Amino acid sequence: MRVLGIDYGLRRIGLAVTDGYYPSPIKYIVNKGPNKNLVQLQDIIKRHEIKRVVLGDPMRGVISKEVKEFADLLRCLWVEVVFHDESYTSWEAEEYIKEKLGIKDPKKIAEMVDSIAACMLLNSWLKTK
Repeated sequence: MRVLGIDYGLRRIGLAVTDGYYPSPIKYIVNKGPNKNLVQLQDIIKRHEIKRVVLGDPMRGVISKEVKEFADLLRCLWVEVVFHDESYTSWEAEEYIKEKLGIKDPKKIAEMVDSIAACMLLNSWLKTK
């Protein structure tokens, strides 16, 4: 089963996909609001034949409510949505990019961090299965 990992952010939404073994980043989309996000995700879900979405759950804060509402919209696309704790995934992704990939340019890091965070989210979720 193909699974889409989503690291939801106020500016960007990181995306990664897995077939159940190893997650791979696919891209990020700019958060342009619920309706525009849904149109972009509908295309990605169809193209990658996604059946389940693992949505990062911030567990607290202002964004938590927005993530729950986003999950309700995703369910309109006929995919199963499960939540998984995303604590520190963005920080871990940034550290990975700097330390393991050797990238120091803040602009390049910003372009990669959300999808790498989505990979880390999926990897963490896969370990629970």
